[in-house]
Amino acid sequence: TSAQYVTSVLEQTLLPYVLAEFPGVDPVVFVQDNSAIHNARHTREWLALHPQLIALDWPTKGAD
Repeated sequence: TSAQYVTSVLEQTLLPYVLAEFPGVDPVVFVQDNSAIHNARHTREWLALHPQLIALDWPTKGAD
């Protein structure tokens, strides 16, 4: 679910990694595909509260 994604991936993994590896870099841009979890309201709201992270949209499937 999006709540698990936010907690397990964004809060507990990505954010600590970004803060440790890219101190002073603001914002940090990362890519996530356009899956339902990545586009869920809960995920979008969490990202809105963390402006130091910018998620670029990427298509879930390529044109090929």
